[in-house]
Amino acid sequence: VFGGQLCHMITCQECKHTSERYEDCLSLSLDVKGKVSILESLDLYIQGEALDGANQYYCNVCRAKQDSIKMCCVGSLPNTLVVHLKRFEFDLELMRKIKVNDRCEFPSELNMLPYTKEGIAPSNGSPNKPDGYYNYSLQGVLVHTGTADSGHYYSLAKKRKPDIGGIDKVDTSKSNETSAADESSWFCFNDSSVIPFDPSTLPEASFGGTKSTEKFDHPTQRMQRTETPKVYSAYMLIYERNHIEFLDDADSNGENSPSDSVQGKTQERKAEDNRNPATDVNGGKSNSELLPCHSSKTLHHVYSDLRQDSRDAIAPRIYSKVWEENKRFLQDQIFFSPEYSNWLFNLARVLSDMLIRQPLLEVIQVLTHHLFENLIHAKDKNSLIDTYTSILCAWFPQSAEACSWLLQILSDKYKCWTETILLHCPVIEVRRNFVHVLTAVFRTMTSNSKERNLYGVEEPASCIPAEEDNGTLALGSDNEHEEIRDADDEVVITTFFRSGSSFKVRTTKRKGRARFILTKSLLAKFVGIGLLDLLEDCEGHWRRFDQLFECITAFALCGHEESVYLIRCGLVLRLVDIYLGDGGGVRLGSLVVGNRGKRSLRKNSGGHRRPKMGDKYNKPNFFPLLALLSVLVRSVVIMPDEDDSDSDSDSDSDDSDGDNSKRKAQKRITGINNIFFPPTLHLHGIPESELSLRRIEMPRRDAALLSTKKILQTLFDEVPRANGQTATNGSSSSTLASSNATSHQISTTTPTMVSLVRDLVSHICYDNIESSKMVCNVTQRMLEDRKADEFLISLEAIISLLRINDSHTFERTNDVMNAICSGILSNLKYEKETVVILDGIKTILANRTKGRCGLPSEVMLHNWMVKNLKRQIIDQWFRRPNTSFEVRQSLIDLIKCLLPSSEEPIEVEPGFNEEERDVPIASERKKRVGGEMSDSASSPKRQRRTNPENKEVVQIETPSKRKLS
Repeated sequence: VFGGQLCHMITCQECKHTSERYEDCLSLSLDVKGKVSILESLDLYIQGEALDGANQYYCNVCRAKQDSIKMCCVGSLPNTLVVHLKRFEFDLELMRKIKVNDRCEFPSELNMLPYTKEGIAPSNGSPNKPDGYYNYSLQGVLVHTGTADSGHYYSLAKKRKPDIGGIDKVDTSKSNETSAADESSWFCFNDSSVIPFDPSTLPEASFGGTKSTEKFDHPTQRMQRTETPKVYSAYMLIYERNHIEFLDDADSNGENSPSDSVQGKTQERKAEDNRNPATDVNGGKSNSELLPCHSSKTLHHVYSDLRQDSRDAIAPRIYSKVWEENKRFLQDQIFFSPEYSNWLFNLARVLSDMLIRQPLLEVIQVLTHHLFENLIHAKDKNSLIDTYTSILCAWFPQSAEACSWLLQILSDKYKCWTETILLHCPVIEVRRNFVHVLTAVFRTMTSNSKERNLYGVEEPASCIPAEEDNGTLALGSDNEHEEIRDADDEVVITTFFRSGSSFKVRTTKRKGRARFILTKSLLAKFVGIGLLDLLEDCEGHWRRFDQLFECITAFALCGHEESVYLIRCGLVLRLVDIYLGDGGGVRLGSLVVGNRGKRSLRKNSGGHRRPKMGDKYNKPNFFPLLALLSVLVRSVVIMPDEDDSDSDSDSDSDDSDGDNSKRKAQKRITGINNIFFPPTLHLHGIPESELSLRRIEMPRRDAALLSTKKILQTLFDEVPRANGQTATNGSSSSTLASSNATSHQISTTTPTMVSLVRDLVSHICYDNIESSKMVCNVTQRMLEDRKADEFLISLEAIISLLRINDSHTFERTNDVMNAICSGILSNLKYEKETVVILDGIKTILANRTKGRCGLPSEVMLHNWMVKNLKRQIIDQWFRRPNTSFEVRQSLIDLIKCLLPSSEEPIEVEPGFNEEERDVPIASERKKRVGGEMSDSASSPKRQRRTNPENKEVVQIETPSKRKLS
């Protein structure tokens, strides 16, 4: 159709022998610069070049170098001729690419005979093809607007006659009336815009050149007409031959070619031409006589003649394929249109109202399929997706059957929905709405206690299809259906009973890793193979994996059983492995994996490199991952590592006769009259009275991994964000905020990166002095070496350790304050860093509980500050010569926090003389606060403003013989 041939000829001037070489080409490239029209360019194209002197050509006939003429012409013409105009060239003076905007005309009818081999050197005195073979009509123009560096392309195309099968049955009188208009109608195709185009304006729209514009000339105060070059001009021309040719023989595969389907019609035309020679366009000669004997080509008239019976002109295989594609295109136009979505939504609402707001299962299925199959791919989808999501989130809780249906198809037939939407979809609104629908399904399914009881129940291995691998501990056993038990991977559940004034252990139950593929729970199986299995590939999709972690978080927040089940699935190890990367130290044999995970782990074990998350300009957003990790870790108790080992359990049954386990659990009770739990423990709506008689311990392997120096340093290196800046995960933030209301002493505000790390570190360090010391060491190094914006998270984390009340409170308080004091001494010459650290201490002292009711950690911190007031605060910090004024003011505010309030009694230290209580407390407080302290605190500030040269240091009276609590 498009392919032609160029003929390169060299003619010897002595013997007139011509040497020919043919070259395939798809277009003719013509010069534009300095040319009036493409006819002039074509004349230059076939102009010969003399080869003489040193450039003489060796003639094979003369057997010597002779003067010759070298020229190029068209050897064979295609059915569709593409002419390329050279509008771009390189300017050697400016040394850059420029666009040629010269005017170059082109005709609507083009005769290519003078530029072919037959026209230049005709054989037997005349060309061997009819004139219609060389005549072309202009069908389209590709226009470029802009410069050589940037621009835009649009097309001007001529409208063809309508493609109507069986045109002979149509009323010809009406078709004749519009034939002239159809032949002359053009359209402009500019991206999605298609508008009519007047062909009479084609020279102005595509020839190029200059255009006249009027500009106001200020010196002459007149409108001056100027000529400016047009930036829009034709770049490619599409000419179509008035006669086309097809091959009559079959293709190489033995199938019928398009020429076979029209061969009968060609024979009919031959017979008609023989009967009526006057109308023979070939001059009375048949096509076989006009073509070379070795060719089997057949000449046909214009394309419109073939379209009268298009089914005969196209092979049945191609015709049916095009028909199916067109039908599918029209169906997509309907399915993706907003009108169809609105109609389907209104129909579903009407049906639900007829059923007294009890939606049919079929209605929910249709809306769900349309939402996740069609609507998320539509162009105008944002408002419609929200509408569909809202009604599905309201209908799924009303039908447990619909929830089971959705989980079933997401686990089997439509498993690709989850991966496509959560990892591949670039539209965050689509991913969030998918999470909203799954959250509604999770809450409905977890409200059924029967479903929860099936989490740990596994099906026999024989029930699993052969093509599906069994989820197991990775690389741990040759038998994939055999569960591997390791005491370090077990969750320990201990129940207590009250015996007098103390608690004793009733039972100790151990549960190993859960294999989500074998579970009988439909919900747990979907969470495993639909969500947890996607974590294997999430590192390669780090730009869009936020909603994957949000979806798993929504399941974990459904209840305590869900969080414990995810821990048993090894999710804590998986999250730490993703967060830390190759240096995380996660043992592959402890990971619970499915089909996708086993393939991934085999690659990693074979030396394959993991995908690198982040690039030069962006880092992955780990807030959703850390939010999920915080929910899981704070759902259980992390016990300190002990040397003595427990007896391994081979089943999940109660170990009523395990005396060693009971004695070890009895050692872990931190109180005599009460069993203390971390204040950051996530209750999941469980009453404290019920939870106080049961303790769930995290597997020792998970707990040891969370207490490493590597993860602490990585957590403290996170960038603190404000509430609004974490909103790539707004849905999870709101979910966590609502869930935090059920925890002790946790704010109900939207969590930030600082609060997540702070609560996570506090939970890990509860009743664990080794982890606390590691946090102090890492934080001390960061306070000494980093800037204030960089150690903000670590400072909040170490200060949160001062709120922990356990058996190590006294030792932990000393370690924390020593680390903070070391950081202050290293930053005294840096005003901002020192003030930030001092403000952190003031937050603890300022919110201290009054009087004797203070928490032990608060009283210990207060006593430590009073004990080291003169030696540490006054001598080493306040009186230091290079201490700035702002730092001294912050120190004064810190000392004010040590003074009692008006309603707070002063607790006398042991051994204090009771007769000293005769001094009125109010007068003592007035003397200290209203007299010396207020004057000394305010006078330097006033003197510094009025007299900057004043170097006087404020004197502070240190409390003696009294300790304030």
